[in-house]
Amino acid sequence: MTNQLRPAAPPYPAPPHAGHRAPQKKNHTWIILVVLLVLGLPMLLVLLGVAGFFFAARTASEPPPVEMQSDIAQPEYVGAQEVLPFERWECTRVINGNTIEVKHAGDKSWVERVKLLYVETPKEGEPGHDEAVKTLEDLVLYKQIATELDPKHAKRDAQGNVLAYVIIMEPAEEGVPGSGGNIIINAEMIKQGHASYDTGNGRSSMYHNELTAGAKGD
Repeated sequence: MTNQLRPAAPPYPAPPHAGHRAPQKKNHTWIILVVLLVLGLPMLLVLLGVAGFFFAARTASEPPPVEMQSDIAQPEYVGAQEVLPFERWECTRVINGNTIEVKHAGDKSWVERVKLLYVETPKEGEPGHDEAVKTLEDLVLYKQIATELDPKHAKRDAQGNVLAYVIIMEPAEEGVPGSGGNIIINAEMIKQGHASYDTGNGRSSMYHNELTAGAKGD
């Protein structure tokens, strides 16, 4: 038998583009971002400018804010200096039945309002108001007086008035025994029936007996 050789198989054909890299698609995303940034930035600046213009115009047209009033009473009449426990004054005006205006004996430019401590009088329009004012005028107006502070009480009220005992120091008359001495106007107003002893914030630590002695019904 004759040995026949199988003919060699023909080589497989090479696939198309064998040995070559496939072309890659170009990424254009960054180009788009740059274009958007270049085009959008000026537009954004324009929008911000327009918004700022309208905000400024609106702010300028709005009325100024109204300040809220505090519930705490603010001092409306405060003297120029610190009042000492004992001071000398001249009474220049009677404000109402328990408040006077005074000028300091040593400094005529120093003016204060003094409210009689622990003394309550009728308010304007109430019965007895005019009588209380007239009595206080007779007692202190244009006279030399002294004020004495109570160490257990505040020196001023919410309106800045000095809270004190008002005292007139009368010199003794020659040949008249028992004349002279101090008149505590706070107690005198109560004694004459034109005021009452106000103990709403406690009682006097200095002249409680004098204030109660003249009170009606005591």
